Amino acid sequence: MSDYELNLTRAILGDHFGPVVESVGHLLARKGRLPLPLIVRDSGLKLKQVREALVVMIQHNLATWAEAPMGPRLIVFYQASIRAILMRQRIGDSLKTIVDLHDGDGLTIMNHVLVQGKITPEALKAKLDWKKLTVNRRLLYTEVLHALIRLRFIEAVQHSDSVSVDDRVMKEDAEAKDKLSAMPSAAEITKAKKLRMEKAEAEYQQGNLVGMKRKIADSSDTSALKIRVGSFEMVEEVDETMHFRVNFERFNLYLRNHQIVDLVQERTNRSGGAIVRAMLGAVEEKMRSTHEENSPPVTLVQITHQLPKDNRITEDIELSTAGLDRGEVDIHGGDNRSQDVVRQFLEVLRHDSGNILYRDELRGGGQFRINFTRARQQLTERLLFSYLEEKFGILSCRIMRILNEKGKMDDKQLAKFALLPVKDVRKVVHELMAHNFVSLQEIPKTADRTPITCFYLFFTSVSVSTDACLQLHYKELTNLYSRMFYERTLRSRLLAKTQREDVQQDQSLLSPADKRALEALENTMNLLQGSILRLDRQVLLLRDIA
Repeated sequence: MSDYELNLTRAILGDHFGPVVESVGHLLARKGRLPLPLIVRDSGLKLKQVREALVVMIQHNLATWAEAPMGPRLIVFYQASIRAILMRQRIGDSLKTIVDLHDGDGLTIMNHVLVQGKITPEALKAKLDWKKLTVNRRLLYTEVLHALIRLRFIEAVQHSDSVSVDDRVMKEDAEAKDKLSAMPSAAEITKAKKLRMEKAEAEYQQGNLVGMKRKIADSSDTSALKIRVGSFEMVEEVDETMHFRVNFERFNLYLRNHQIVDLVQERTNRSGGAIVRAMLGAVEEKMRSTHEENSPPVTLVQITHQLPKDNRITEDIELSTAGLDRGEVDIHGGDNRSQDVVRQFLEVLRHDSGNILYRDELRGGGQFRINFTRARQQLTERLLFSYLEEKFGILSCRIMRILNEKGKMDDKQLAKFALLPVKDVRKVVHELMAHNFVSLQEIPKTADRTPITCFYLFFTSVSVSTDACLQLHYKELTNLYSRMFYERTLRSRLLAKTQREDVQQDQSLLSPADKRALEALENTMNLLQGSILRLDRQVLLLRDIA
Protein backbone atom coordinates (compact mmCIF):
# COMPACT_ATOMS: atom_id res chain seq x y z
CA MET A 1 0.00 0.00 0.00
CA SER A 2 1.35 3.41 -0.98
CA ASP A 3 1.67 6.43 1.30
CA TYR A 4 -0.87 8.28 -0.83
CA GLU A 5 -3.47 5.57 -0.20
CA LEU A 6 -2.70 5.55 3.53
CA ASN A 7 -3.04 9.32 3.78
CA LEU A 8 -6.34 9.24 1.88
CA THR A 9 -7.65 6.51 4.19
CA ARG A 10 -6.76 8.62 7.20
CA ALA A 11 -8.39 11.73 5.70
CA ILE A 12 -11.66 9.91 4.97
CA LEU A 13 -11.87 8.46 8.48
CA GLY A 14 -11.15 11.85 10.03
CA ASP A 15 -13.75 13.60 7.87
CA HIS A 16 -16.49 11.01 8.53
CA PHE A 17 -15.86 9.83 12.11
CA GLY A 18 -13.48 12.19 13.89
CA PRO A 19 -9.92 12.06 15.26
CA VAL A 20 -10.21 8.98 17.52
CA VAL A 21 -11.45 6.64 14.77
CA GLU A 22 -8.94 8.28 12.44
CA SER A 23 -6.01 7.36 14.71
CA VAL A 24 -7.13 3.75 15.23
CA GLY A 25 -8.04 3.20 11.57
CA HIS A 26 -4.78 4.70 10.29
CA LEU A 27 -2.80 2.48 12.67
CA LEU A 28 -4.58 -0.68 11.48
CA ALA A 29 -4.19 0.35 7.83
CA ARG A 30 -0.48 1.00 8.29
CA LYS A 31 0.47 -2.02 10.42
CA GLY A 32 -2.13 -4.62 9.44
CA ARG A 33 -3.68 -7.16 11.82
CA LEU A 34 -3.18 -6.20 15.47
CA PRO A 35 -4.58 -7.37 18.84
CA LEU A 36 -6.23 -4.89 21.18
CA PRO A 37 -3.22 -4.39 23.55
CA LEU A 38 -0.91 -3.43 20.67
CA ILE A 39 -3.50 -1.02 19.28
CA VAL A 40 -3.76 0.71 22.67
CA ARG A 41 0.02 0.88 23.01
CA ASP A 42 0.81 2.15 19.50
CA SER A 43 -2.09 4.61 19.23
CA GLY A 44 -1.48 6.28 22.59
CA LEU A 45 -5.23 6.31 23.29
CA LYS A 46 -7.12 5.00 26.28
CA LEU A 47 -8.51 1.47 26.23
CA LYS A 48 -12.10 2.75 26.27
CA GLN A 49 -11.45 5.04 23.31
CA VAL A 50 -9.88 2.23 21.28
CA ARG A 51 -12.76 -0.15 22.01
CA GLU A 52 -15.34 2.45 21.02
CA ALA A 53 -13.44 3.25 17.82
CA LEU A 54 -13.27 -0.44 16.91
CA VAL A 55 -17.01 -0.82 17.56
CA VAL A 56 -17.72 2.10 15.24
CA MET A 57 -15.49 0.69 12.50
CA ILE A 58 -16.99 -2.80 12.76
CA GLN A 59 -20.53 -1.40 12.85
CA HIS A 60 -19.86 0.54 9.63
CA ASN A 61 -18.12 -2.43 7.94
CA LEU A 62 -14.70 -0.72 7.99
CA ALA A 63 -12.89 -3.31 10.12
CA THR A 64 -12.92 -7.08 10.56
CA TRP A 65 -11.83 -9.34 13.37
CA ALA A 66 -10.68 -12.94 13.75
CA GLU A 67 -9.76 -15.25 16.60
CA ALA A 68 -6.38 -16.94 16.34
CA PRO A 69 -4.92 -19.45 18.87
CA MET A 70 -1.67 -18.39 20.52
CA GLY A 71 -0.66 -21.10 22.97
CA PRO A 72 -3.49 -21.87 25.38
CA ARG A 73 -5.35 -18.63 24.62
CA LEU A 74 -7.43 -17.22 21.79
CA ILE A 75 -6.28 -13.79 20.66
CA VAL A 76 -8.65 -11.49 18.75
CA PHE A 77 -6.98 -9.66 15.87
CA TYR A 78 -8.48 -6.58 14.21
CA GLN A 79 -7.85 -5.50 10.63
CA ALA A 80 -8.94 -2.40 8.72
CA SER A 81 -10.78 -2.87 5.41
CA ILE A 82 -9.01 -0.35 3.17
CA ARG A 83 -11.34 -0.88 0.24
CA ALA A 84 -14.45 -0.29 2.35
CA ILE A 85 -12.96 2.94 3.73
CA LEU A 86 -12.13 4.27 0.26
CA MET A 87 -15.64 3.36 -0.93
CA ARG A 88 -17.20 5.84 1.51
CA GLN A 89 -16.37 8.76 -0.76
CA ARG A 90 -18.72 7.17 -3.34
CA ILE A 91 -21.79 7.62 -1.14
CA GLY A 92 -23.01 10.62 -3.15
CA ASP A 93 -23.06 8.81 -6.50
CA SER A 94 -24.62 5.76 -4.84
CA LEU A 95 -27.49 7.81 -3.46
CA LYS A 96 -28.01 9.44 -6.86
CA THR A 97 -28.31 5.98 -8.42
CA ILE A 98 -30.96 5.04 -5.88
CA VAL A 99 -32.92 8.23 -6.60
CA ASP A 100 -32.86 7.45 -10.34
CA LEU A 101 -34.18 3.93 -9.73
CA HIS A 102 -36.50 4.25 -6.72
CA ASP A 103 -37.08 7.97 -6.17
CA GLY A 104 -37.30 9.42 -2.65
CA ASP A 105 -38.47 6.28 -0.84
CA GLY A 106 -35.34 4.36 -1.78
CA LEU A 107 -33.24 7.36 -0.77
CA THR A 108 -34.85 7.44 2.67
CA ILE A 109 -34.12 3.76 3.27
CA MET A 110 -30.53 4.06 2.04
CA ASN A 111 -29.86 7.08 4.25
CA HIS A 112 -30.92 5.16 7.36
CA VAL A 113 -28.81 2.13 6.37
CA LEU A 114 -25.74 4.32 5.73
CA VAL A 115 -26.11 6.21 9.00
CA GLN A 116 -26.45 3.02 11.06
CA GLY A 117 -23.90 0.92 9.15
CA LYS A 118 -25.85 -2.28 9.87
CA ILE A 119 -29.56 -2.25 10.60
CA THR A 120 -32.39 -4.76 11.07
CA PRO A 121 -35.79 -4.35 9.35
CA GLU A 122 -37.35 -3.78 12.77
CA ALA A 123 -34.94 -0.93 13.55
CA LEU A 124 -35.51 0.50 10.07
CA LYS A 125 -39.27 0.56 10.67
CA ALA A 126 -38.68 2.39 13.94
CA LYS A 127 -36.67 5.04 12.07
CA LEU A 128 -39.50 5.40 9.53
CA ASP A 129 -42.21 5.80 12.26
CA TRP A 130 -43.92 2.69 10.91
CA LYS A 131 -46.98 2.96 13.15
CA LYS A 132 -47.76 6.48 11.92
CA LEU A 133 -47.59 5.53 8.23
CA THR A 134 -50.66 4.75 6.15
CA VAL A 135 -51.21 1.28 4.70
CA ASN A 136 -50.22 2.45 1.22
CA ARG A 137 -46.99 4.00 2.47
CA ARG A 138 -46.11 0.81 4.36
CA LEU A 139 -46.72 -1.28 1.26
CA LEU A 140 -44.61 1.11 -0.83
CA TYR A 141 -41.68 1.04 1.58
CA THR A 142 -41.90 -2.76 1.74
CA GLU A 143 -41.79 -3.06 -2.05
CA VAL A 144 -38.82 -0.68 -2.28
CA LEU A 145 -36.93 -2.59 0.44
CA HIS A 146 -37.59 -5.90 -1.36
CA ALA A 147 -36.33 -4.38 -4.61
CA LEU A 148 -33.15 -3.07 -2.98
CA ILE A 149 -32.41 -6.52 -1.53
CA ARG A 150 -33.31 -8.35 -4.74
CA LEU A 151 -31.05 -6.07 -6.79
CA ARG A 152 -28.33 -6.52 -4.13
CA PHE A 153 -27.98 -2.81 -3.35
CA ILE A 154 -28.53 -3.91 0.24
CA GLU A 155 -27.15 -7.24 1.40
CA ALA A 156 -27.58 -9.31 4.52
CA VAL A 157 -24.71 -9.43 6.99
CA GLN A 158 -23.60 -12.89 8.01
CA HIS A 159 -21.20 -13.95 10.74
CA SER A 160 -18.51 -14.74 8.18
CA ASP A 161 -18.62 -11.13 6.91
CA SER A 162 -17.04 -9.93 10.15
CA VAL A 163 -13.94 -12.01 9.37
CA SER A 164 -11.45 -10.74 6.81
CA VAL A 165 -10.98 -12.53 3.50
CA ASP A 166 -7.38 -13.41 4.42
CA ASP A 167 -8.48 -15.08 7.66
CA ARG A 168 -11.25 -17.03 5.91
CA VAL A 169 -8.82 -18.27 3.25
CA MET A 170 -6.24 -19.29 5.87
CA LYS A 171 -8.90 -21.17 7.84
CA GLU A 172 -10.20 -23.01 4.76
CA ASP A 173 -6.65 -23.89 3.67
CA ALA A 174 -5.85 -25.23 7.13
CA GLU A 175 -9.01 -27.38 7.14
CA ALA A 176 -8.16 -28.72 3.68
CA LYS A 177 -4.60 -29.58 4.73
CA ASP A 178 -5.86 -31.44 7.83
CA LYS A 179 -7.80 -33.79 5.53
CA LEU A 180 -4.63 -34.70 3.63
CA SER A 181 -2.24 -37.37 4.83
CA ALA A 182 0.83 -35.85 3.15
CA MET A 183 2.12 -32.51 1.94
CA PRO A 184 -0.27 -31.22 -0.77
CA SER A 185 1.04 -30.95 -4.30
CA ALA A 186 0.68 -27.91 -6.52
CA ALA A 187 -2.17 -29.58 -8.39
CA GLU A 188 -4.07 -30.26 -5.15
CA ILE A 189 -3.62 -26.63 -4.02
CA THR A 190 -4.91 -25.40 -7.39
CA LYS A 191 -7.89 -27.77 -7.15
CA ALA A 192 -8.73 -26.50 -3.64
CA LYS A 193 -8.66 -22.89 -4.86
CA LYS A 194 -10.91 -23.79 -7.79
CA LEU A 195 -13.40 -25.52 -5.48
CA ARG A 196 -13.44 -22.47 -3.23
CA MET A 197 -14.21 -20.18 -6.18
CA GLU A 198 -16.95 -22.53 -7.43
CA LYS A 199 -18.50 -22.58 -3.96
CA ALA A 200 -18.54 -18.78 -3.82
CA GLU A 201 -20.07 -18.64 -7.31
CA ALA A 202 -22.80 -21.14 -6.34
CA GLU A 203 -23.64 -19.17 -3.19
CA TYR A 204 -23.96 -15.97 -5.23
CA GLN A 205 -26.09 -17.49 -7.97
CA GLN A 206 -28.45 -19.42 -5.70
CA GLY A 207 -32.13 -18.64 -6.08
CA ASN A 208 -32.79 -17.76 -2.43
CA LEU A 209 -31.15 -14.48 -1.51
CA VAL A 210 -29.62 -14.32 1.94
CA GLY A 211 -31.91 -12.18 4.08
CA MET A 212 -35.10 -13.25 2.28
CA LYS A 213 -37.41 -16.09 3.26
CA ARG A 214 -40.41 -17.65 1.56
CA LYS A 215 -43.78 -18.83 2.78
CA ILE A 216 -46.82 -20.29 1.05
CA ALA A 217 -49.28 -17.55 0.10
CA ASP A 218 -52.80 -17.80 1.46
CA SER A 219 -56.00 -16.19 0.21
CA SER A 220 -55.80 -13.35 2.74
CA ASP A 221 -52.33 -12.31 1.63
CA THR A 222 -52.62 -9.20 -0.57
CA SER A 223 -48.91 -8.80 -1.17
CA ALA A 224 -47.91 -8.19 -4.77
CA LEU A 225 -44.50 -9.79 -4.20
CA LYS A 226 -45.52 -13.34 -5.10
CA ILE A 227 -43.60 -15.99 -7.03
CA ARG A 228 -44.56 -19.45 -8.20
CA VAL A 229 -42.41 -22.43 -7.17
CA GLY A 230 -43.72 -25.61 -8.77
CA SER A 231 -47.43 -25.85 -8.03
CA PHE A 232 -47.24 -23.51 -5.02
CA GLU A 233 -47.58 -19.74 -4.90
CA MET A 234 -44.97 -18.33 -2.54
CA VAL A 235 -44.52 -14.92 -0.92
CA GLU A 236 -41.02 -13.53 -0.34
CA GLU A 237 -40.50 -11.72 2.94
CA VAL A 238 -37.53 -9.98 4.51
CA ASP A 239 -35.99 -11.93 7.37
CA GLU A 240 -36.58 -9.71 10.40
CA THR A 241 -33.71 -11.31 12.34
CA MET A 242 -31.01 -10.36 9.81
CA HIS A 243 -28.88 -7.22 9.71
CA PHE A 244 -28.42 -5.44 6.37
CA ARG A 245 -25.74 -3.16 4.97
CA VAL A 246 -25.01 -1.25 1.75
CA ASN A 247 -23.31 -3.21 -1.04
CA PHE A 248 -21.08 -0.64 -2.78
CA GLU A 249 -19.83 -3.23 -5.29
CA ARG A 250 -23.30 -3.34 -6.82
CA PHE A 251 -23.31 0.43 -7.23
CA ASN A 252 -19.95 0.19 -9.02
CA LEU A 253 -21.61 -1.98 -11.64
CA TYR A 254 -24.34 0.56 -12.36
CA LEU A 255 -21.85 3.44 -12.41
CA ARG A 256 -19.70 1.43 -14.83
CA ASN A 257 -22.70 1.07 -17.14
CA HIS A 258 -23.29 4.84 -17.05
CA GLN A 259 -19.70 5.45 -18.16
CA ILE A 260 -20.09 3.00 -21.05
CA VAL A 261 -23.26 4.79 -22.16
CA ASP A 262 -21.41 8.14 -22.08
CA LEU A 263 -18.57 6.64 -24.13
CA VAL A 264 -20.92 5.34 -26.83
CA GLN A 265 -22.84 8.60 -26.89
CA GLU A 266 -19.57 10.49 -27.36
CA ARG A 267 -18.54 8.22 -30.24
CA THR A 268 -21.94 8.25 -31.99
CA ASN A 269 -24.86 10.40 -30.82
CA ARG A 270 -27.61 10.53 -28.20
CA SER A 271 -29.58 7.67 -29.78
CA GLY A 272 -26.52 5.41 -29.76
CA GLY A 273 -26.21 6.01 -26.03
CA ALA A 274 -29.96 5.40 -25.58
CA ILE A 275 -29.77 2.01 -27.31
CA VAL A 276 -26.75 0.91 -25.25
CA ARG A 277 -28.53 2.12 -22.11
CA ALA A 278 -31.55 0.03 -23.09
CA MET A 279 -29.32 -3.01 -23.68
CA LEU A 280 -27.64 -2.70 -20.31
CA GLY A 281 -30.89 -1.90 -18.50
CA ALA A 282 -32.52 -5.06 -19.81
CA VAL A 283 -29.87 -7.33 -18.22
CA GLU A 284 -28.46 -5.28 -15.31
CA GLU A 285 -30.02 -7.65 -12.78
CA LYS A 286 -28.06 -10.55 -14.30
CA MET A 287 -24.68 -8.82 -14.05
CA ARG A 288 -22.41 -9.73 -11.21
CA SER A 289 -19.17 -7.70 -11.20
CA THR A 290 -17.38 -4.90 -13.00
CA HIS A 291 -14.75 -7.32 -14.34
CA GLU A 292 -17.02 -9.40 -16.57
CA GLU A 293 -15.78 -9.83 -20.12
CA ASN A 294 -19.17 -9.52 -21.84
CA SER A 295 -22.71 -8.54 -20.98
CA PRO A 296 -25.53 -11.12 -20.91
CA PRO A 297 -27.17 -11.55 -24.35
CA VAL A 298 -30.04 -9.22 -25.26
CA THR A 299 -32.60 -9.75 -28.01
CA LEU A 300 -33.86 -7.11 -30.41
CA VAL A 301 -37.33 -7.25 -28.85
CA GLN A 302 -35.92 -6.63 -25.34
CA ILE A 303 -33.98 -3.60 -26.56
CA THR A 304 -37.04 -2.16 -28.31
CA HIS A 305 -39.27 -2.52 -25.25
CA GLN A 306 -36.60 -1.07 -22.95
CA LEU A 307 -36.29 2.17 -24.92
CA PRO A 308 -38.05 5.22 -23.41
CA LYS A 309 -41.29 6.44 -24.92
CA ASP A 310 -39.89 9.85 -25.81
CA ASN A 311 -36.86 8.59 -27.76
CA ARG A 312 -35.82 10.29 -30.99
CA ILE A 313 -33.98 7.47 -32.68
CA THR A 314 -35.55 8.08 -36.07
CA GLU A 315 -34.13 11.62 -36.05
CA ASP A 316 -30.55 10.42 -35.53
CA ILE A 317 -30.30 7.78 -38.26
CA GLU A 318 -30.76 7.82 -42.02
CA LEU A 319 -33.35 5.10 -42.71
CA SER A 320 -32.15 2.86 -45.52
CA THR A 321 -35.23 0.70 -46.05
CA ALA A 322 -37.56 2.00 -48.73
CA GLY A 323 -40.70 1.02 -46.84
CA LEU A 324 -39.83 3.08 -43.78
CA ASP A 325 -40.98 6.66 -43.41
CA ARG A 326 -39.44 8.75 -40.63
CA GLY A 327 -42.73 10.35 -39.72
CA GLU A 328 -44.76 7.13 -39.64
CA VAL A 329 -42.48 4.86 -37.59
CA ASP A 330 -43.62 4.23 -34.01
CA ILE A 331 -40.68 2.83 -32.10
CA HIS A 332 -43.08 1.18 -29.61
CA GLY A 333 -45.67 0.21 -32.18
CA GLY A 334 -45.08 -3.52 -31.73
CA ASP A 335 -44.59 -4.23 -35.44
CA ASN A 336 -41.54 -5.19 -37.45
CA ARG A 337 -41.02 -1.65 -38.73
CA SER A 338 -40.06 -0.35 -35.27
CA GLN A 339 -37.64 -3.23 -34.79
CA ASP A 340 -36.12 -2.50 -38.19
CA VAL A 341 -35.13 0.98 -37.03
CA VAL A 342 -33.42 -0.41 -33.92
CA ARG A 343 -31.79 -3.15 -36.00
CA GLN A 344 -30.31 -0.58 -38.38
CA PHE A 345 -28.90 1.41 -35.47
CA LEU A 346 -27.45 -1.76 -33.92
CA GLU A 347 -25.69 -2.51 -37.20
CA VAL A 348 -24.20 0.97 -37.19
CA LEU A 349 -22.92 0.45 -33.63
CA ARG A 350 -21.67 -3.04 -34.48
CA HIS A 351 -19.51 -1.74 -37.35
CA ASP A 352 -18.09 1.14 -35.29
CA SER A 353 -14.30 1.02 -34.94
CA GLY A 354 -14.63 0.84 -31.15
CA ASN A 355 -16.00 -2.73 -31.39
CA ILE A 356 -17.96 -2.32 -28.16
CA LEU A 357 -21.14 -3.98 -29.44
CA TYR A 358 -21.19 -7.30 -31.27
CA ARG A 359 -23.67 -9.94 -32.40
CA ASP A 360 -23.66 -13.25 -30.53
CA GLU A 361 -23.41 -15.71 -33.43
CA LEU A 362 -23.48 -18.74 -31.15
CA ARG A 363 -27.09 -17.96 -30.25
CA GLY A 364 -28.45 -17.79 -33.79
CA GLY A 365 -27.32 -14.23 -34.53
CA GLY A 366 -30.45 -12.67 -33.07
CA GLN A 367 -28.88 -11.53 -29.80
CA PHE A 368 -26.38 -8.80 -29.01
CA ARG A 369 -23.75 -8.27 -26.32
CA ILE A 370 -21.54 -5.46 -25.00
CA ASN A 371 -17.81 -6.23 -24.97
CA PHE A 372 -16.91 -4.99 -21.48
CA THR A 373 -13.20 -5.74 -21.97
CA ARG A 374 -13.02 -3.48 -25.01
CA ALA A 375 -15.12 -0.81 -23.29
CA ARG A 376 -12.84 -0.83 -20.22
CA GLN A 377 -9.79 -0.45 -22.44
CA GLN A 378 -11.24 2.55 -24.28
CA LEU A 379 -12.48 4.19 -21.09
CA THR A 380 -9.09 3.76 -19.42
CA GLU A 381 -7.11 5.09 -22.37
CA ARG A 382 -9.47 8.05 -22.79
CA LEU A 383 -9.10 9.02 -19.13
CA LEU A 384 -5.34 8.39 -19.07
CA PHE A 385 -4.52 10.50 -22.13
CA SER A 386 -6.90 13.25 -21.05
CA TYR A 387 -5.23 13.38 -17.63
CA LEU A 388 -1.75 13.47 -19.16
CA GLU A 389 -2.70 16.27 -21.51
CA GLU A 390 -4.11 18.35 -18.66
CA LYS A 391 -1.26 17.72 -16.20
CA PHE A 392 1.83 17.49 -18.44
CA GLY A 393 0.74 19.10 -21.71
CA ILE A 394 -0.14 18.08 -25.24
CA LEU A 395 3.42 16.92 -26.06
CA SER A 396 3.38 14.37 -23.25
CA CYS A 397 0.04 13.05 -24.45
CA ARG A 398 1.35 12.76 -28.01
CA ILE A 399 4.46 10.83 -26.94
CA MET A 400 2.41 8.49 -24.72
CA ARG A 401 0.06 7.70 -27.62
CA ILE A 402 3.03 6.92 -29.89
CA LEU A 403 4.61 4.61 -27.30
CA ASN A 404 1.27 2.91 -26.67
CA GLU A 405 0.75 2.22 -30.38
CA LYS A 406 4.32 1.51 -31.56
CA GLY A 407 5.91 -0.15 -28.55
CA LYS A 408 9.55 0.28 -27.55
CA MET A 409 11.41 3.15 -29.23
CA ASP A 410 14.56 5.19 -28.64
CA ASP A 411 14.61 8.97 -28.37
CA LYS A 412 15.50 9.52 -32.02
CA GLN A 413 12.65 7.36 -33.26
CA LEU A 414 10.28 9.12 -30.88
CA ALA A 415 11.43 12.50 -32.17
CA LYS A 416 10.84 11.36 -35.75
CA PHE A 417 7.29 10.12 -35.10
CA ALA A 418 6.37 13.06 -32.80
CA LEU A 419 7.84 15.63 -35.21
CA LEU A 420 9.80 17.20 -32.37
CA PRO A 421 13.49 17.96 -31.66
CA VAL A 422 15.32 15.22 -29.79
CA LYS A 423 16.09 17.62 -26.94
CA ASP A 424 12.38 18.31 -26.33
CA VAL A 425 11.52 14.61 -26.52
CA ARG A 426 14.14 13.73 -23.90
CA LYS A 427 12.83 16.42 -21.56
CA VAL A 428 9.23 15.21 -21.86
CA VAL A 429 10.16 11.53 -21.54
CA HIS A 430 12.23 12.10 -18.40
CA GLU A 431 9.34 14.01 -16.83
CA LEU A 432 6.99 11.10 -17.58
CA MET A 433 9.55 8.63 -16.21
CA ALA A 434 9.70 10.62 -12.95
CA HIS A 435 5.97 9.96 -12.49
CA ASN A 436 6.17 6.25 -13.56
CA PHE A 437 4.26 6.70 -16.82
CA VAL A 438 7.21 5.66 -18.99
CA SER A 439 9.80 2.92 -18.36
CA LEU A 440 13.31 2.43 -19.71
CA GLN A 441 14.83 -0.74 -21.21
CA GLU A 442 18.63 -0.99 -21.40
CA ILE A 443 20.04 -2.92 -24.38
CA PRO A 444 23.82 -3.66 -24.16
CA LYS A 445 25.91 -3.71 -27.33
CA THR A 446 28.90 -5.43 -25.69
CA ALA A 447 29.40 -7.93 -22.90
CA ASP A 448 30.78 -5.40 -20.41
CA ARG A 449 27.40 -3.57 -20.31
CA THR A 450 28.95 -0.14 -19.77
CA PRO A 451 26.46 2.72 -20.18
CA ILE A 452 28.33 4.22 -23.12
CA THR A 453 28.01 0.98 -25.09
CA CYS A 454 24.29 0.58 -24.42
CA PHE A 455 21.29 2.06 -26.16
CA TYR A 456 18.03 2.73 -24.39
CA LEU A 457 14.45 2.06 -25.41
CA PHE A 458 11.45 3.82 -23.90
CA PHE A 459 8.14 2.02 -23.51
CA THR A 460 4.88 2.31 -21.64
CA SER A 461 2.31 -0.09 -20.19
CA VAL A 462 -1.32 0.89 -19.79
CA SER A 463 -1.64 -1.08 -16.54
CA VAL A 464 1.47 0.53 -15.01
CA SER A 465 0.40 3.98 -16.22
CA THR A 466 -3.05 3.39 -14.74
CA ASP A 467 -1.52 2.59 -11.35
CA ALA A 468 0.64 5.72 -11.52
CA CYS A 469 -2.39 7.82 -12.44
CA LEU A 470 -4.37 6.26 -9.57
CA GLN A 471 -1.68 7.21 -7.05
CA LEU A 472 -1.75 10.81 -8.29
CA HIS A 473 -5.54 10.79 -7.86
CA TYR A 474 -5.10 9.57 -4.27
CA LYS A 475 -2.69 12.44 -3.66
CA GLU A 476 -5.10 15.01 -5.10
CA LEU A 477 -8.02 13.62 -3.07
CA THR A 478 -5.95 13.84 0.10
CA ASN A 479 -5.12 17.47 -0.69
CA LEU A 480 -8.83 18.22 -1.12
CA TYR A 481 -9.67 16.69 2.26
CA SER A 482 -6.82 18.66 3.83
CA ARG A 483 -8.21 21.86 2.35
CA MET A 484 -11.68 21.04 3.74
CA PHE A 485 -10.15 20.50 7.19
CA TYR A 486 -8.23 23.79 6.89
CA GLU A 487 -11.37 25.72 5.92
CA ARG A 488 -13.28 24.28 8.90
CA THR A 489 -10.41 25.03 11.28
CA LEU A 490 -10.13 28.59 9.98
CA ARG A 491 -13.76 29.25 10.86
CA SER A 492 -14.03 26.93 13.88
CA ARG A 493 -15.23 29.70 16.21
CA LEU A 494 -17.97 30.71 13.82
CA LEU A 495 -19.06 27.08 13.37
CA ALA A 496 -19.13 26.60 17.15
CA LYS A 497 -21.29 29.72 17.43
CA THR A 498 -23.82 28.36 14.93
CA GLN A 499 -24.15 25.18 17.02
CA ARG A 500 -25.35 27.09 20.07
CA GLU A 501 -28.98 26.47 20.93
CA ASP A 502 -29.92 30.15 21.07
CA VAL A 503 -28.37 30.84 17.66
CA GLN A 504 -30.16 27.88 16.09
CA GLN A 505 -33.48 29.20 17.40
CA ASP A 506 -32.81 32.82 16.40
CA GLN A 507 -30.62 33.35 13.32
CA SER A 508 -30.74 37.12 13.84
CA LEU A 509 -28.04 36.71 16.50
CA LEU A 510 -25.58 36.23 13.65
CA SER A 511 -24.06 39.46 12.35
CA PRO A 512 -23.99 40.28 8.61
CA ALA A 513 -20.27 39.50 8.58
CA ASP A 514 -20.96 36.07 10.13
CA LYS A 515 -23.61 35.32 7.51
CA ARG A 516 -21.26 36.30 4.68
CA ALA A 517 -18.51 34.12 6.17
CA LEU A 518 -20.90 31.16 6.45
CA GLU A 519 -22.04 31.62 2.87
CA ALA A 520 -18.44 31.78 1.66
CA LEU A 521 -17.60 28.64 3.65
CA GLU A 522 -20.62 26.80 2.21
CA ASN A 523 -19.62 27.73 -1.35
CA THR A 524 -16.04 26.62 -0.77
CA MET A 525 -17.12 23.31 0.74
CA ASN A 526 -19.51 22.65 -2.15
CA LEU A 527 -16.71 23.26 -4.66
CA LEU A 528 -14.36 20.93 -2.77
CA GLN A 529 -16.96 18.19 -2.41
CA GLY A 530 -17.81 18.47 -6.10
CA SER A 531 -14.14 18.05 -6.95
CA ILE A 532 -13.96 14.98 -4.72
CA LEU A 533 -16.96 13.43 -6.51
CA ARG A 534 -15.45 14.06 -9.94
CA LEU A 535 -12.10 12.59 -8.92
CA ASP A 536 -13.79 9.57 -7.36
CA ARG A 537 -15.57 8.82 -10.65
CA GLN A 538 -12.14 8.63 -12.24
CA VAL A 539 -10.88 6.45 -9.36
CA LEU A 540 -13.84 4.13 -10.04
CA LEU A 541 -12.52 3.62 -13.56
CA LEU A 542 -8.83 3.34 -12.63
CA ARG A 543 -9.22 1.01 -9.63
CA ASP A 544 -12.58 -0.78 -9.73
CA ILE A 545 -13.21 -1.17 -13.47
CA ALA A 546 -9.84 -1.24 -15.28
